[in-house]
Amino acid sequence: MLTLYDIYMNLKESGSSSDFPNLLADKMHKKLLSAFKGVNTNWDKWCAINANMTDFKPHETVVLGEIGDLLEVLPTEEPIDSSMGEHVWTNQLKTYKRSFKIDRRTIINDDLKGIMTVPDKFGRASVRTIAKKAINYLETNPNTYDGNALFSVAHNNLGSTALTADETGANAVDAALNAIETATDNESGEIMGLNARYLVVPVALYKYALVLRDAEQIPNAAGTALVPNVVRGRFEVVKEPLFTDNNDWYVVADPNDIPTVEVGFLNNKRVPDILVKRPTLVSLAGGVTDPYSFDFEELVYLVRYDFAVAVGEYQGAYKSVVV
Repeated sequence: MLTLYDIYMNLKESGSSSDFPNLLADKMHKKLLSAFKGVNTNWDKWCAINANMTDFKPHETVVLGEIGDLLEVLPTEEPIDSSMGEHVWTNQLKTYKRSFKIDRRTIINDDLKGIMTVPDKFGRASVRTIAKKAINYLETNPNTYDGNALFSVAHNNLGSTALTADETGANAVDAALNAIETATDNESGEIMGLNARYLVVPVALYKYALVLRDAEQIPNAAGTALVPNVVRGRFEVVKEPLFTDNNDWYVVADPNDIPTVEVGFLNNKRVPDILVKRPTLVSLAGGVTDPYSFDFEELVYLVRYDFAVAVGEYQGAYKSVVV
């Protein structure tokens, strides 16, 4: 079995052993990205992406409100000027890091396959971190720019019915879909014309969500007969294993229409980095060079991820809090 030490010695013979830490980092980064993309979470479906964050200063997102209906004017009249409100929230990049070390004993003793399990773990940790930050805004229900909780009676986007694969559950989802699709701008009062796209559920509710999406008929509330499924085909199902509550469920609009949870990345770089820090060792004792001191008594690898998460406009989401 090829070991890291074997790889180093081959490089040493070719005169390029100083490249070893960087070559190892490159292999690790590829493994990290593979694991990063393979985690079973779908936060990026229902979150809006802010591609314009270029530094770590607070960034304001400004969304203009709706305009009132067009007004008829006579040929001799000037058009009436329009006024628009605006919605503003602030998002700010933060840096998330973790490091791991590989010392010369590990390099001498371990095989490449063993070391390569480390970036897999960091890849999964990276995507879990950002997913949990985004999900936290749904679960903790912070205030939005108007001072009310994201999900609230004031916003007409809060329910309490359990998700079930019957008429009761279908009617609850129907109400959620309708609430988003008839949501109004809080300045002008005009309907925003949103598309309620996703039913976002924890793993425990996934089977019920699939029935509501696909079944032509479902049991009535009493369980005595079958009735038409009023929400069949009206949404996509998103399963989210990182929810901490197995009962609550959500309907979310297309994030291209409205940003309810906004995620930003530094210069729109959406994946984490692996960086390497290595010491330069110089033997002062003279004599034969220690073949194991190489250029890396201890290699320190750093996983770094720059991203930001903020809550945006409330009209794009509905939550059912089930006690």
